[in-house]
Amino acid sequence: MSVFRLARFELRRMTRGRLPRAALAVLTVIPLLYGALYLYAFWDPYANMNRIPVALVNADRPATASDGTAVHAGQDLTDELLDRKVFGWTVTDGEDATAGLRSGRYHLVFSIPADFSASLAASPQPDQPARRGELKVVNDDATNYLSGLLARSAFSEIRAAAAQSAASSYFAKMLVGFTDAKAETGRAADGPGSPLTLPRESGSR
Repeated sequence: MSVFRLARFELRRMTRGRLPRAALAVLTVIPLLYGALYLYAFWDPYANMNRIPVALVNADRPATASDGTAVHAGQDLTDELLDRKVFGWTVTDGEDATAGLRSGRYHLVFSIPADFSASLAASPQPDQPARRGELKVVNDDATNYLSGLLARSAFSEIRAAAAQSAASSYFAKMLVGFTDAKAETGRAADGPGSPLTLPRESGSR
């Protein structure tokens, strides 16, 4: 008996009754359904990024540059990010952002420190290293395994928004730091004597 005849015989035997036919149909449909759902979920992951909840913490205080110009870079950057609507930004405070990241309510936390404008507006001193405005994007892989990829997308969005903001001339000195929430938790447990090194990328190149 050839292989094809044997296969045809087995197929005929398996489809002889209603129950075997139903079982064969289920075994065929489930992988197709799974594959279709998988393709649908990952067909264009960047098309609906405005639905991704990201906490935006702006603690920046306005500063005055050496030429007397008022610099409110944190608010300018916040306004530009909200206008662009690339992520689902929620303006909040640090406490809510930390709790929301831990619970999964936020996928990322983007923080603007209090001295952001002051560091960007400061004139460089010949005997001191140049100050830079340091921003921070925090993700938590424990609640969302895609958060690391989203953090990189957030960096690109922050750079683009900074280039279009009202204070774009100051953002050449901007740095964005990325860290995992678990790393920050570990540093807090170790105490102030254990510094956390953040991989940073320049805001302009």
